[in-house]
Amino acid sequence: MGLKILQFGDVHLPLPPGALRSPEAWRPRRIPAIANYFLLRGRHYAAAGEKLDALRDFLRREGADWIFYAGDSVGMGLDAEFRAAAPRLTAVFREARCGTVAVPGNHDFYTYRSVGDFRRRMEAAGSHVLPGAPVVRFLAEDSAVVAFETARPHFFFWHSSGYLAPETRDALATLLDDPRLAGLERVFLLTHYPPDDDDPYHGFPDAKPLAEILANRPNLVFLHGHVHKVSRRTVSFGSAEVPVFCSGSLSKAGVESFWLHEIEEGRLLSRRGRWTGSAWTLDPPE
Repeated sequence: MGLKILQFGDVHLPLPPGALRSPEAWRPRRIPAIANYFLLRGRHYAAAGEKLDALRDFLRREGADWIFYAGDSVGMGLDAEFRAAAPRLTAVFREARCGTVAVPGNHDFYTYRSVGDFRRRMEAAGSHVLPGAPVVRFLAEDSAVVAFETARPHFFFWHSSGYLAPETRDALATLLDDPRLAGLERVFLLTHYPPDDDDPYHGFPDAKPLAEILANRPNLVFLHGHVHKVSRRTVSFGSAEVPVFCSGSLSKAGVESFWLHEIEEGRLLSRRGRWTGSAWTLDPPE
């Protein structure tokens, strides 16, 4: 049996009861988000908890060696949201036989205060999240994963773009140049944002400096979330044709998804997870 990796993200668990009683909920950045939640967004994610719990049941049936989590646990980055979400996410993470690698999304870092609240609640629940600097985990089958942070808080509600901090950029380049990674058959890169969407408001404006780091590295596989539409595509970085997998949203009604990757005899086989209305099923390998 090969190495099995479950990639998912963008759960966006709904607001727990009483979450809006905190004065923190009524900061200017959140007021439009609250209106959007009750007018439109909330109904798309109303069953997010059910779908997350069903993912735990799926893992108990199918099994996975590793879980790669692409971030966006909640909607508005409130401490009350993280307090409710952290134990549910941790229960899923614990189903991985070898471990979980988790990165934050822009909704986890919704405000500057959210950054600390997210880390504190996740760690209190027993989940280790990325500490800021890139993290390497060596897997079986001549593979590794490098997780790095691209989410950042914003002041204005119309901004949700990512960011590649200079220290992250330098550390990532150094890691990928390391012979212990460069010599592997496959290196997964995990972060929240797609590598080639440079939209200044919702995308990743630092796509160009990231592309310079990724250029001419044929052993990479890029995994991300943020975009609520599952996809598999190939992006050219210099001479390298890099597979890019977006896990989409685990819970958005009508487009629910995740990826289950399996390495068999050196080949990467990937299957999309689909929601039937009561359970998760798998498409044939792509």
